[in-house]
Amino acid sequence: MSSSLVLEIAYTVFMPTRYLGNQPAEALAVAKKLYPHETEFKVINDGQENLIITVRQAYNVRFPRNEEIWQRSLAERSILARLTPLTLPTPKLISVSESPAYIQTSYLKGKHLDVDAIRKAPIAVQQRVGKEIATFTYQLHQALPVAAIKPLLVSPTWSYDDYLKRVLDEQVNPNPQINALAKHYYNAWMHKKQIPKKIIIHDDLHTSNLLFSNNHHLTGVLDFGAACMGNPEQELRQTYRLGDIVFDAAIAMYEELSGQSLDRETAKLWTITQELGSYCREDSDAVHARAFDNLCYWFPQLKSIG
Repeated sequence: MSSSLVLEIAYTVFMPTRYLGNQPAEALAVAKKLYPHETEFKVINDGQENLIITVRQAYNVRFPRNEEIWQRSLAERSILARLTPLTLPTPKLISVSESPAYIQTSYLKGKHLDVDAIRKAPIAVQQRVGKEIATFTYQLHQALPVAAIKPLLVSPTWSYDDYLKRVLDEQVNPNPQINALAKHYYNAWMHKKQIPKKIIIHDDLHTSNLLFSNNHHLTGVLDFGAACMGNPEQELRQTYRLGDIVFDAAIAMYEELSGQSLDRETAKLWTITQELGSYCREDSDAVHARAFDNLCYWFPQLKSIG
């Protein structure tokens, strides 16, 4: 029996009893016991799902905030265990604790690039970014067996279609331009033929989960907590936020590696509809501002509404 299968069975049998994701002091104490000879600890407590403690830029100890988040991480733990032997820029799973609940992984070095930095990079660099993201995603999709991972995926407690219907269709946005776009893209989303979901995807390849070197080479991919059944168009939709050059290069590279023909318009439709949903939702000023910036990039006429 493989070690990853043993881990999966163990996770389904034992339930964690302590969650320290909302208790920074206790979590830090656990990390210090794990690494008694280390002195450099950094507490990162701004994520919605986990509290993370980095140790000397060599290790991460991630503490979930509640049982639902812990259970959703089951598939992620299995994915990381399967990717460890591969040459993919992903964290190495070191250990898992049930009580207190935490995941211990290697630390990936690199820096985050904001969207503007990528869009303003030389064309050749943008193309390389798209190709490297596509190469990673193709390798990922090939490495993850659906039969093994799918049973570990936790169904979301809410419907994305219901969410879009509420914020884009039923809700009337006070700005007529935004409101018109919301209704148009909601209808397009609902009437567009959905591509079958046949592979396991990362599904969250935005810039906060991508690490780069100083010369814009992809050095790491983080956070597999949103992994789900999907398709390449869904996976690569995030590259459309980085601009047409990155998007076109990513789609072309994935097509070359896979021998498939991808539906570019579906990927674009997915991205724009998702960003409209983020802009029109009721909470999170930070998400609202990011979504508006991206919408203005695609629809320059919106800049006038401020």
